[in-house]
Amino acid sequence: MKLSLTSSLSTISKRQIMVAIASIMLLIAVPLTSYINYKGVKEKDSAYITSSKYPTGELTTLLLTQPLIVVITSIIAFNTNSMKLDLNFVPIPVQNPLFPNISDFQFLVDTKSAQFTLRDIIPQISFPVTTYQATPNNYPFDFYSVNVTVRAKQTSTLSPLPVGIGFAGGMTGWTVHVDMYDVKDNVQLAISLYRSPTIILFSLFIMTIMWALSITVMILSLSVWYRDRKIEPPTIAFTGSLLFALPAIRNIQPGAPQIGCIADTASFFWCMGLVVISMLMNMWNYIEKNPREY
Repeated sequence: MKLSLTSSLSTISKRQIMVAIASIMLLIAVPLTSYINYKGVKEKDSAYITSSKYPTGELTTLLLTQPLIVVITSIIAFNTNSMKLDLNFVPIPVQNPLFPNISDFQFLVDTKSAQFTLRDIIPQISFPVTTYQATPNNYPFDFYSVNVTVRAKQTSTLSPLPVGIGFAGGMTGWTVHVDMYDVKDNVQLAISLYRSPTIILFSLFIMTIMWALSITVMILSLSVWYRDRKIEPPTIAFTGSLLFALPAIRNIQPGAPQIGCIADTASFFWCMGLVVISMLMNMWNYIEKNPREY
């Protein structure tokens, strides 16, 4: 009686310890992943620059550093299939004594342009920009780069106008890094996008789940096979259901590209192979152990 009481107390204490460890891990993991995601998204997703390659002179230089057109730029969406980044631009005219007679201007983003009149309400505009460097096959460690040239010209004379670019690029699931360069009368934006740390961790977690399921099923099939035991139909049905469950689990990964990326070669393909082999072993076991039913 005393021995059973001691063993039950030890069992309860072990369970309490396991629950306490799991609770502590959750209490640490949840805020830690949230902080990592916050720091990753906030790495460098905002910047401001003005075009200032104009005639020198103390007063002139001072005035030209104050742009005539301030453009607020932000990211609308990014499509990894079409490799296009949708950018939103809001041109805002600013008073500048060096340009008193400007009544309208032309706003250009790469080869696309839009014409505005200063007297009118200037709407926001959006342009799709194609990435010039992309590695979608490296998911979840894929990387995308976009270069955008922004400039403004007077409509009548086509003379360049000073432009100031303000960029704010926060986007869910992505870490955005932006650099700006002043090149002649243009402003160039170099935008880099890669997956946020939480997306990478979640993708690795999904790959781990697929490996765990497939290895467990393989061990189950080998155990039944080498112990020469009869397998039951529900076990075969469970193994077969994994053949349909694994593709669905694979597609849970946020923004996963088409099948064939590094994440698939590291987990999905091999896991499907293990499940197929397990399924065939279970079916052959069932046929061999039930000869009278066939």
